[in-house]
Amino acid sequence: MKKIGFVPARYASKRLPGKALKTIDSLPMFVHVCKRAELSDLDEVFLLTDNKKIIEEAKNFNIKTILTSSRHQNGTSRCSEGLSKIKINKRDIFLNIQGDEPLIQPKAINKMIKNFDYNKHDILVSITKSVEKNNINTVKVVFTEEKKLLYLSRNDIPSNSDNTQFITKGLSIFSYSALKSYKHLKITKLERKENHELLRCIESGLNIYGQEIENYGTSVDISSDLVKVRKLMKKDKIYNRYK
Repeated sequence: MKKIGFVPARYASKRLPGKALKTIDSLPMFVHVCKRAELSDLDEVFLLTDNKKIIEEAKNFNIKTILTSSRHQNGTSRCSEGLSKIKINKRDIFLNIQGDEPLIQPKAINKMIKNFDYNKHDILVSITKSVEKNNINTVKVVFTEEKKLLYLSRNDIPSNSDNTQFITKGLSIFSYSALKSYKHLKITKLERKENHELLRCIESGLNIYGQEIENYGTSVDISSDLVKVRKLMKKDKIYNRYK
């Protein structure tokens, strides 16, 4: 079984145009993600993009790149296409590592790999505790006692009865069959309302579970996140291993 990392990165981000190429201490954002993923237990890491500027920049850093369609609406769809462009085994697992996670921890990737159960999980998503409220840029999640996902929303869920809720982060693992089948699943009404692609997977009956990751890091959704990450990167010890 091989462990393959896919890093979907697009240029035309609505909330932060050109996000993948935004520099963080002299390196483009997507380079940080790929290089940090390469420090994990993954066997291979591929950048997935449809943008020529990103592809040219990736060559400068010897990052394996797969050219994908410009029609994808989300990273999971882009990863599904990537599946068809490399040699794989049906027992391989595929990690979707979002290209806006420049502080991703290699140990977080390793924890996800270690806890993926092929006999139980179709998809395993990273989750972390949050006390932040009323932030539509984060996706909140509710799950069973066994951490099987029931629903995702950009609104606070379940109710505001306490100060803690769980949010998803930009790291998930797919079995071969789950990622391959994704391109055949139709967008659902709930997915359109919540703007999250995993809702169609929940509605289709796939077994999706959450894996709690502590001290996950900071993703970049808007310009203020970029300012924060640039400051954090200056003190980041992992950065010293690839800069």
